[in-house]
Amino acid sequence: MRSAAVLVLLTTSLVVPAAVQAGAAAPPNDWGWNLPRISQRDFDPSQPYVYEATGYGVDVYVLSTGIRTTHNEFRGRAKWGATFGPYQSKDGNGAGTLAAAVVGGTTYGVAKQVSLIAVKVMSGPGNARTADVLDGIDFVVRKAAITRRPSAMLLDVSMRKNAEIDQAIYSAFANYDIHVIVPAGNDGGNACIRTPSGVSGAITVAGLARGPAGAEKPASGSNTGPCIDFLAPGEAIMSASSTNDTSTKIGSGTSLAAAHAAGAVALRISAKGNLKPRAMADALKDASTKNRMATTGLPGTPNSILYTLSH
Repeated sequence: MRSAAVLVLLTTSLVVPAAVQAGAAAPPNDWGWNLPRISQRDFDPSQPYVYEATGYGVDVYVLSTGIRTTHNEFRGRAKWGATFGPYQSKDGNGAGTLAAAVVGGTTYGVAKQVSLIAVKVMSGPGNARTADVLDGIDFVVRKAAITRRPSAMLLDVSMRKNAEIDQAIYSAFANYDIHVIVPAGNDGGNACIRTPSGVSGAITVAGLARGPAGAEKPASGSNTGPCIDFLAPGEAIMSASSTNDTSTKIGSGTSLAAAHAAGAVALRISAKGNLKPRAMADALKDASTKNRMATTGLPGTPNSILYTLSH
């Protein structure tokens, strides 16, 4: 890593009473199922999303195609951080806005008062260059040193193995205490052979499809395998669109699964205080709901689903 950063652990925690948010009508698109799923052990779509904290005081950097920061979902909590590459400083693709609203949107988000920072490292079509991703990771490390706030990074890319990016990710969490959350990828194969999903110590999340309790399974196309930490909803997810400040969109993919986990990191910090990145990953894995899926994909994939409550 080309510059140092220091994170100060939270000395006080903002703890709010458990709140509930009703799930949206499910048929025919099943949107609205994802938030209730992560606050339940056994999925009951009639039950609401319950949360014990809001992510207040935590920064989540979204390395993707950008964020429509003016969208009503963000209520002023999203800002533009930086653009790396020959791109306009806006989200012309929509992937970044979609993921950011799952992390921390007021309606569609896991952590409803988290701060979101756009770091654009991808083109409109969604392609990423190694130099731009490295610059984006370095930007997060440097900004965290300046703000001295607990910080997480959602890295919304999946590519062939790239040793430079893998090393930068490892350095971000091992040396600078940045929580790094990454998608498993959408190739229907082994997450371990991809970047960044093969980096040990990053929180790697596969996609979960909606299904009845006891018969759930990975989302179609999600990578799986022993590098996965747990699964989170990654299919038919309603979120914010970058088209205008009120538009919405239904999306799928492991970047949205990882977005749920980034929100969960923010919840955990605001409720209980910060942890070292490896301890945070272990805490989320320990808390995850076990043995509810009928199938898990490739051998070694944990039968574990993200769970965000403390009980």
